[in-house]
Amino acid sequence: MVRAHFLALGNRDSLTRWRLPAELADGSQTTPSLLRRVVGLPDYSRSMEDLGQESAYDELFEPLSLALGHLVFGAAALEKAMLADLVQRRVIRDGAEAVFGQGLVTELERKSAGLLLRKLRKLGYEEPLAGRIAAVLEERNYFIHHLYEDPDFIRALGHREGVGKIVSRVEALVTRLHEVVKELEPHVTSGMQEMFGRPLADVLDLVRQIDPNDFEESEERRQLEALQDFPDNFVGEGT
Repeated sequence: MVRAHFLALGNRDSLTRWRLPAELADGSQTTPSLLRRVVGLPDYSRSMEDLGQESAYDELFEPLSLALGHLVFGAAALEKAMLADLVQRRVIRDGAEAVFGQGLVTELERKSAGLLLRKLRKLGYEEPLAGRIAAVLEERNYFIHHLYEDPDFIRALGHREGVGKIVSRVEALVTRLHEVVKELEPHVTSGMQEMFGRPLADVLDLVRQIDPNDFEESEERRQLEALQDFPDNFVGEGT
């Protein structure tokens, strides 16, 4: 829906044929509010005073916004688990210098989840697990990048009802994401312990021995300082 609309915005004949707002069709106005009428976006540009309420947020879609937040959080957890698994597998196979000394971790942090999965497949991920990861990543991408093309969302937007249906779909995906993370956890944990040569419960002490001033990048220093500030019991036996 959105893709087709935007493709047509550069063609005035198409605008007229679609019987879209006359202001757009005759080219006299192309304001953000008019574009919202084309693509179905709520008018968040209106002031709170104009709306006569405390917030310009559309409460109808609040459950969906919350579900999408769960989805983003779950996908981030999966990507971090995949990154940790990839790093520890490379360290065990190639040695720490080949991974950390060459800046490989920084490079991998910039890669997409799909590319991390391709690398993990080469390092021994069995297809059933890799297939489940690929499936949840594909669904995640759909909801994040193609939400406005989803039929359930289009109906909810147009009829102002039925949001619960798409919320249920998103939350079901979040559940599957966390199930995959739990499936990865045992191997990641054992691999990290092998990589550090000590139980994870001792890793926090190791991290606290690192001098933040050894890092040139301010963001990396702040990350290290945040880790060093973890409570002593954050990492326990068996985690």
